[in-house]
Amino acid sequence: MFDIVVIGAGPAGSRVAAETASRGHDVLLLEKDKLPGEKNVCGGGLLEHFVSHIPLSHRARGKELRKWCYYFPKRNYTLDLPSLSFQRSDFDSHLAQLAVMHGAKLQTSARVEDARFANDRVELQVKDGTTGAKSSVSGRIVVFADGPFTMAWQKLGIGFHATPDNTALGAVYEVEWPDDPYDCFELFFDTRLSPWGYAWVFPKMDRLNVGVGCLMSMMKMNPRESLDIFVRKHPLMARKLVGKRIIRFAAACIPFAPARRISWKRSLVIGDAAGTADPIWGGGIGPAIQAAPVAAGVISEALASERFDPEFMAQYDVRWKKTRWYQEIRRRYYLSRLGLTYARLDSQAFVRMAEILVRSYRAKPADIVH
Repeated sequence: MFDIVVIGAGPAGSRVAAETASRGHDVLLLEKDKLPGEKNVCGGGLLEHFVSHIPLSHRARGKELRKWCYYFPKRNYTLDLPSLSFQRSDFDSHLAQLAVMHGAKLQTSARVEDARFANDRVELQVKDGTTGAKSSVSGRIVVFADGPFTMAWQKLGIGFHATPDNTALGAVYEVEWPDDPYDCFELFFDTRLSPWGYAWVFPKMDRLNVGVGCLMSMMKMNPRESLDIFVRKHPLMARKLVGKRIIRFAAACIPFAPARRISWKRSLVIGDAAGTADPIWGGGIGPAIQAAPVAAGVISEALASERFDPEFMAQYDVRWKKTRWYQEIRRRYYLSRLGLTYARLDSQAFVRMAEILVRSYRAKPADIVH
């Protein structure tokens, strides 16, 4: 019997585990893969201020960049923002190990298959991904940090509920390129590649993360087809990547809408499982990290007062929705809904909306040549 069981050792789950374990609670962190972040599909870019309070190793920090380059049909822009570009397996594994250093227990290759709620506990059925053996673990509180298809929605009707109109699909190639000369993040806005989204190039220490993302309800082709067009036929990318070896392809869903409720009896939901990714740009790591101390505070109070009822746990909803991070997500969500309505009349609606946002960040018009 643990005080807290966290499902998912991504940035959200690992930070909640670290925050609660550091307060003296008995924490179990469950991860379905052999290595946290091993199979994550993500650009792996993050503004540095989101992790300024977290001690990161050199490998977890990845490549440090300042410049963001935005390619639009008629004009290009650059923006100067201190940022990190990392491999998710390095970043996520480091955060999980920080949780362990604070006292959490990490169990990998542990897929949660069911959750049962009793009066005094939550019992989870866990399958070992290596041996196939099944076991059960119990916690006084469970934190669902298990991604956009969260068990919290299936079991409790809370957390993110994926539909084609609120979920994007991202596809990535990882391209081998030791000591690549890239000095910026690149985002390409072209409705032929993505009617509601964009293509990107995020440089790492020894490879490029090249991807395309699009809202599912607006997709006109398979995302891998869009990715192949970008890599093989785009006038800039085809020239840059000639002769480079693709070492990995992966695809995954990204939540584009905040969940209405993220707590219930003995339960909290965080990260992509709570729909806290940016509803326009798709970045979810920063908000997930910011939500962790909010969740940890409510968890500690619940354990101290022996209050695990839905009304008490709902303090997490209230506190998170008061943060500027949630308020920004909410504003972006309503802006995207407005843009989708306008898209019925204008096929370039997303591109126009994205350019307005980029200009609002005080990005500088530029002739970008790489």
